[in-house]
Amino acid sequence: MKNVMTFESFVFEASEGGKAAKMLMKLDDMAWKKLALKSGSELYANPEKQAEYKNILWTGLQGKEEMILAYATEVYDKLEDQNYHALNNALALMGLFGTEKYGRDLKNFYIKAHKETPNRYLAPNIVS
Repeated sequence: MKNVMTFESFVFEASEGGKAAKMLMKLDDMAWKKLALKSGSELYANPEKQAEYKNILWTGLQGKEEMILAYATEVYDKLEDQNYHALNNALALMGLFGTEKYGRDLKNFYIKAHKETPNRYLAPNIVS
């Protein structure tokens, strides 16, 4: 049977933001594999793994920051749709989504969310 591409997957693949998101998903998958993570809860509960996660992401992002910033809204949305919540959390804390998203500052959103429920978000002092 042929692998049929849906219109949604075509649009995802064709857009520059989609290409950036796909690259970020591969980077995130590599980080999770290297850290032997099985869930976001495992990452959020372990400061050492959060630090390693940030370092892996930061190394892989070198030279790609402008591309992410240029398509920040589309990248954020595509990553959310694909359940890459920890990655969005990390990118926001690193300042790669600019200052506004849907009328709110994402970095401050994740900082506040971590204060309220630290077992569901990355530690800003580790990942920023």
